[in-house]
Amino acid sequence: MPRKTAVLYSLCLCIAVCLFLSLGCTAPGAESLGSVSEPDENGFRTCVYKDVKRKFLLYIPENAPKGAPLLFMLHGYGDAADVFADTTGMAAAANARGYAVVYPQGQGDPSDKTSAACWNFDGKKDGNDDVGFLTALARYLQSTYGFDKKATFVTGFSNGAFMTYRLAGDAPKTFRAVASVSGTMGMTTWKERMGKAGAAILQITGTKDDLVALRAEDAHGLPAVEEVIAYWKAANVLGDAETEQLSPQTSLSRYGSAKRGNLLWNIVIENGRHAWPQEAFSGVVVNEVILDFFDAVRGTK
Repeated sequence: MPRKTAVLYSLCLCIAVCLFLSLGCTAPGAESLGSVSEPDENGFRTCVYKDVKRKFLLYIPENAPKGAPLLFMLHGYGDAADVFADTTGMAAAANARGYAVVYPQGQGDPSDKTSAACWNFDGKKDGNDDVGFLTALARYLQSTYGFDKKATFVTGFSNGAFMTYRLAGDAPKTFRAVASVSGTMGMTTWKERMGKAGAAILQITGTKDDLVALRAEDAHGLPAVEEVIAYWKAANVLGDAETEQLSPQTSLSRYGSAKRGNLLWNIVIENGRHAWPQEAFSGVVVNEVILDFFDAVRGTK
């Protein structure tokens, strides 16, 4: 291509890009939230993503500095964000450490009108684009409130925990670390796992969880926790684990790493079931352990 022609081509391309941006367009998969409201009488803020109305609760600590860490909390199947907020009490615990906390509300599956509120953790093409929504919500909150883009994390329970693994695989640049409570990788997420790494992982499982199996021989159609941990250990290039007893019922295995950003912690609760762990049974305050993990990823612990 002659030099003069190349210069004209580059100039035209530059103008086209500027026009594209000035019109408010976004690249595929990078849609923004629209019409974010003020909190209603119940604290919910509404927004629009891909023409679908969504809502969320937001808890910001008093006098939060710019660059505060941000924690997403994803409820289980059929649950609601406000109920999950009350059940976990994570907002108070996290705000005390300077974290902002957001509880997004899941949606029913548009391809199944009988479904309850849930997260599209296996990325069904005819389901909600929850990876896109949660990523767009993170970008909006980071931009609006100045939250730390390198310290945005997500915790989920059950269906929400399955969703954390989808985010770990598909959006590790947005969600730096995830905590899965009574969850594992969905089958599609598992099949698409190869080559995906980078997120730090905390897994919490009860030995009597009737949905999520610890060992492969006990699994029924879903990858066992031991398989998931083995994958992330290899993917994040980690050393062997050091295990300690947090209580008579609860053990914590930390997999060695020189990089705090790709930590792997595995917590097992003896006789624990498919439920958000309670201190009276597990002997640990699960919110504090989860926050300890995120603090370790940040390098503040």
